[in-house]
Amino acid sequence: MNWGKQRRCPVEGWTPVGRFGQATCGVVSLAVAVVALAVGYSVVVAVVSVLPLLSTTAIVFVWAFVWLVTWLALLVGITAVRSRVGGGWGTTASR
Repeated sequence: MNWGKQRRCPVEGWTPVGRFGQATCGVVSLAVAVVALAVGYSVVVAVVSVLPLLSTTAIVFVWAFVWLVTWLALLVGITAVRSRVGGGWGTTASR
């Protein structure tokens, strides 16, 4: 492909969610991760207490993993719903 004459990559035209949808997924998943860690904090601490020097690092990695997985699940869900309901959403944008 000759992308030298184009201003952007063709993949950038495929925007099923957009910036607002990404931001919404990020904020909602952040809230879910905070609530999940607050609810399950004692379980996480009990599991990672076998690593005395790395326990806080493990807690942060568990929290970041929950945040990322929740974000991706929301993003995939919104993309699937919009592509089924909207018809044109989730397809290549017209030029």
